[in-house]
Amino acid sequence: MNLEKCLAERYPHESDEGRSIREHITEVCKKYIKLNPSDGEVEKNLCSKNKNKYWQQLSEVLLADKIIKAGIQITRETSGSDFLVEHEGKRIWIEVITPEPKEMPEEWVNCNSKIMRTYNTPFYAIRLRWTGAIKDKSDKLQEYLKKGWVNHSSFFIHEQGLKIQFF
Repeated sequence: MNLEKCLAERYPHESDEGRSIREHITEVCKKYIKLNPSDGEVEKNLCSKNKNKYWQQLSEVLLADKIIKAGIQITRETSGSDFLVEHEGKRIWIEVITPEPKEMPEEWVNCNSKIMRTYNTPFYAIRLRWTGAIKDKSDKLQEYLKKGWVNHSSFFIHEQGLKIQFF
């Protein structure tokens, strides 16, 4: 498994913009892997042929990159949430959600941008995926609370750039 090779296959574009995107993604992924080098799942997921695993992992990587660029230090552990931020004396565990597009219309999920068509946005199906994902993360939170990995004042969920929910 070679991260550069996997990302080159996923982003084969040879334009200047394509190379720039590939180089940027490779750089932020390598930085994230260095936060916890013993966690082999990150590189495995980034090299996965399963696009849902890839996008879930990349979303986690990109959010971590934004937080680090904001000057906030993060740490990663192999158990518990995706990563931990210690900010202004508080420990904040962060869990990233990227629901899989199950039961979504195929033509909407994998639309062909070269063919001009209009699609009805499946709002109901999207809401079901989000609420299901939030429920799963809520169940995970209960488990983390029982194990003492997190406490009630230190956890939030980032919902793919839509909003931040505090518990």
